Amino acid sequence: MRRFLPLALAALLVLTLLPGLAAVDATDEREARDLVTAYESTSHREWLSPIYAYEPFFEKPLPGYAPEVLTRRLLVRFLPEAARAMTDVVSSRFVRALLAIALALAVTAIGTRAFGARSGWLAGCVLASSLGLPLAARADGVQVYATLLTWLGLGQWIALLTGRARVPNASLTLGWLSLGAVAMTGGLLPALWPLAGFGLYFALARHRSGDGVRTALASAGWRALDPWMGVLVIAGACLPWYGIMIAIHGPAFIARIPWFPYASGERGSWLAGPPLALSFAVVASFPWTPLLAGALADGAR
Repeated sequence: MRRFLPLALAALLVLTLLPGLAAVDATDEREARDLVTAYESTSHREWLSPIYAYEPFFEKPLPGYAPEVLTRRLLVRFLPEAARAMTDVVSSRFVRALLAIALALAVTAIGTRAFGARSGWLAGCVLASSLGLPLAARADGVQVYATLLTWLGLGQWIALLTGRARVPNASLTLGWLSLGAVAMTGGLLPALWPLAGFGLYFALARHRSGDGVRTALASAGWRALDPWMGVLVIAGACLPWYGIMIAIHGPAFIARIPWFPYASGERGSWLAGPPLALSFAVVASFPWTPLLAGALADGAR
């Protein structure tokens, strides 16, 4: 079975991510707005503030528009104006699809290293066949590459905490640099959930019953991750752009920071966050959602 899993993963990624890239124009408001923002920012040669409707637009950090800006710069260089409109959409989707493929391969590699080859390949197949990956790759690119950066950092930390890192200090630094890149593409809040995940694991592992033997991951704890170093690394990555934007735009920009990368829409109560996150996880994990209750029960045991 193991020899067929790479072929299954490749087939799933091709079938879910690549067909129909040019079938329709922008699929929703977010994809269309990202394309317009990339167009206006590059047309005005604005490399600090995202521009939408000729005004500064604070929905997410400027690097969050990387696929659209990158493809736009290439199209401006190589295509005439009349051929760019639909090509903007297709080329941006193709870049996002490649990033989604990289995300699935990263999850596979991390799962293989931590839990064995079959578990790793199956994890990649589950991600590739879930509803959330192709939807994000079509309409929400920042989710794809912010998540990719997050998992690259998590892979370094898991290798560090389980004693598999060849150069521990390098793995520690690369993990924090990855979260710094997440904060620069998706915002500060998306960079915090990996820390919350590790904190939850450490707390649960300390209360495990049985023979008292802890995994290397649990026994290392926060000391191995050196959170103070992480604060400095993330601050060093974020302060240049965030600091300049605060100096230029002041309170109008500061008020949007906690809501990145979705700071432009209507906002409800913070209390709605957990149930919304759970509902999105259930929908994005379809058709594997029916296994969620059993997986949670198994994890609790």
